[in-house]
Amino acid sequence: MTIVVPVLLAIGAGLTSYMIWLLLRYPHIRRMAWRNMLKQRRSTLLTVFGLAISTSFISMTLITNTALTNGMQIELEQFYGNIAYDIPSRNQAATDYAYSYFDAQTIQDIRQHSAEVSLPILSLPATYLTKNDKGTIEKLSPYINTIGVDAAEAVRFDPSLATSLGGGLQQNDVLLSSHAAESLGAKTGDTVYAIDNTNREIKLSVTAVVPEHGLTGYRGMFRGKATAIVNLDTARLLEGIDGTYYTNLLLKEQPVVWGAVPVREKFETERKYAIEFITIIIGIVSLNAILIGIVLITNIFRLIAEERRSEMGILRTVGFSKADVGRLMMLEGLLCGFGSSLLGVSLGLALANLLLLRITISFEDLLLMSLKAHQHIDPSVALTGLCISMLFVYICVKLIARQTINLSVVEAIRPVQPNLKSDNKQGILNKWMFITSTLFLVFCIALIAVPDIRMQWITDNKLFLVIAMLFLSLPILVWVFVQLLPLIEKGLSYLCRNQAAPTLMMRLALRNMNTNPLRTGLLLFMFAVVSCFISFSILYSDSMSKFIGVSKPIEYTGGHDLVARDWRRLDTASVIQHMETSKEYAQIKPFQLSAVQQLFWKGVQGQEGPVEIKINGIDRSFAESNDIPLRARDGRYATDREAWRSLADRDDAVIVAENTLKYTSGNTNRIGEPFPIVVGEHTVTKTIVAIAGESGYQAESYGIWVNKNVLSQLAKSERDIHSTVFIKLGLPTDHDATQKISRLLALQNISPVKDIVKSENSYYVTMIFIGNLLRSFNIAALGIGLLGLIVVMYRLVHQRSRYIGMLRTIGISPKTVVLSLLLEGFFIGSFGLSLGFTVGTAVSYFTFYTLFDLESLPYSLPLMRILAYFGVALAITVTLSYLPARKALQISPTEATRTLS
Repeated sequence: MTIVVPVLLAIGAGLTSYMIWLLLRYPHIRRMAWRNMLKQRRSTLLTVFGLAISTSFISMTLITNTALTNGMQIELEQFYGNIAYDIPSRNQAATDYAYSYFDAQTIQDIRQHSAEVSLPILSLPATYLTKNDKGTIEKLSPYINTIGVDAAEAVRFDPSLATSLGGGLQQNDVLLSSHAAESLGAKTGDTVYAIDNTNREIKLSVTAVVPEHGLTGYRGMFRGKATAIVNLDTARLLEGIDGTYYTNLLLKEQPVVWGAVPVREKFETERKYAIEFITIIIGIVSLNAILIGIVLITNIFRLIAEERRSEMGILRTVGFSKADVGRLMMLEGLLCGFGSSLLGVSLGLALANLLLLRITISFEDLLLMSLKAHQHIDPSVALTGLCISMLFVYICVKLIARQTINLSVVEAIRPVQPNLKSDNKQGILNKWMFITSTLFLVFCIALIAVPDIRMQWITDNKLFLVIAMLFLSLPILVWVFVQLLPLIEKGLSYLCRNQAAPTLMMRLALRNMNTNPLRTGLLLFMFAVVSCFISFSILYSDSMSKFIGVSKPIEYTGGHDLVARDWRRLDTASVIQHMETSKEYAQIKPFQLSAVQQLFWKGVQGQEGPVEIKINGIDRSFAESNDIPLRARDGRYATDREAWRSLADRDDAVIVAENTLKYTSGNTNRIGEPFPIVVGEHTVTKTIVAIAGESGYQAESYGIWVNKNVLSQLAKSERDIHSTVFIKLGLPTDHDATQKISRLLALQNISPVKDIVKSENSYYVTMIFIGNLLRSFNIAALGIGLLGLIVVMYRLVHQRSRYIGMLRTIGISPKTVVLSLLLEGFFIGSFGLSLGFTVGTAVSYFTFYTLFDLESLPYSLPLMRILAYFGVALAITVTLSYLPARKALQISPTEATRTLS
């Protein structure tokens, strides 16, 4: 983009200078061009507006991509600065066991393998709150990344921190990032409270509010909602540990031995993927708009060249040179291109701002951080759309003008005779092209229609090739259809042979289409390509909606609606007891909460990537609330619930997930057999009382379940035991209860609380948004096609004025002439839309059917929606075709036939 923009700007500046030079250097050509444009002002305005829509899509794509890319660069500096790697103390492969914390000696060992300056920190997520004079909580901000640092080391790591941390940090002082201060409504000198790991409120004084940059904006590996900086003693107080311990080491380069997480690169990769995805989707629309714009300008200036052919010949006879004739056409084209580009860039700016706003909202649930865009618009990028539009206009007009000026004076003045028969060589070439194209289309049909071929070809790694091949079939299909138009005309004439008036209108319409197959093919392609993408987006959105309709995300978490993970060992009774101290608790409708204590057991490689198998310590509350199905159970238990209750009361039993058996023992264990559990140097053996079914890909679905008391026998330290809080709501869609429960859990530092249905469906919702966006823009692109059809028909009516006059002279009624023109617009619209919707529907359906396994869904084609779009588009096409068609009523037979060719 950095190299292309200056080149395009230079080309645009050159074309604009060339246009200005023509205006100033050749005043007679300027006056003639202006006169011609005013004479056909309706067509000129429609052309300008159609090209403006095309330009607006190009500008929108460039502006959106640049804004998102700039936003990513700004966020990289805000959230990471010079922080490239983060070494967490937990689960380090370089040690024999999982560290809970780094001590000073370990930090020293890591630093010996790194030449760059590093920064040891103690990082934890904490809830912050503010209170009024009565001690009532005013504002609450959970999941703030609290970083404990030594101020001097922080300044050495990042000298830009000297201003904010140069004076050091005292005990119970806190430095808030601007985002954290905004969420709390706090300013320098205010008092805020942080919740520690024992749920105590620690009073802190805000020493400064600083912009987010590097360390002051670092959200941690868990990506908190904001950042707060304290000294190490305060951080250890919040964490609840004594001694010189750390949780992370921040580095600028990757260490040799220790497992470092490339946090900056990971964030950048995620954002680049999202930006590329959005750009591709919008780019498809822009490419579509460019194609339609090229078709529009090509058709119009070909008509202008044909319409003024005799005029150009006469000008040549009175002294105009070939170059002057070319300059006249070029000046008209550049004036149209420049006017449409200015309007298009303005429209593109407005569309880009609206699109960026929608993207920011829609992608917030899909990404862990909201996808922000830099709102400052680079003028050079905005003007690039203008340059691209003018370049395409210049190329199209140049090619058409070259054909015109290459004619001799005699050829230019001589009347144009329709080329009803091609020469022998051209006929043979067309036949071979027709045969080759037909074979290619047959292969494409077999590719999507024959199940065996489809299953072999339509795979993830060949998807782009297959889609490109199938969409390539669209212009080939249009060309084949144009070649078949004479045959279609004969067939329809035979069917209507007993009805004189309809036969006459139909033959007039189809004869006009056959007279210039290139123009007809371009118009058909214009309608076909837009309708193809519209049908693609309809089926894509419909497929995603069907997935949402049949998916049951709560099955992934054993029937629970809300999930929250915590690094501490939590107890169900303690969590509920703390919630009951709040008045809000009584306002919440009845719900079930259970805290499952977890211990990491082993990692295995699953089908979707690495899988963590956990030992889940449950209590009676989880046994009563979970809906994890049991594939097999001990015969002593009549129901699954009884088996779970028994597990919560027994220390010698275990329930194993069937996928865990597959990874650990190859499914050889049976009910009643002993099951050894080995963690480090500790081993316990339990009896299998049930085998649980797979419930999805959530981490909670992999592992084993034991009584929570067993975990103490296996864990090296209490700090190795973590927890997941599961909540089952009385009403799954009770958003008020979700907010209140989330708030009460945040007061215990249990955050964030994830709505499993919303989280799992966010991908499909975002894809539906993308599909709807694609459809909306393609409908706008269809507007360009409709404008193009109107302009072409206006020009055709003007060009055929003598021909229409002759028809009127021999007795054909004005009504028949108008209806034949309407029928021509109907044929172009219906044939083009039919080809596009058919190809788009077939390609989309069979591709999604194979990739998304639609066979497993109660899926049916949304034919009514597709037919509705087809009907509305065709009705608008016919209605708008009436505008130029009625102009034929104004043509007088006497005036039209007065002049001689």
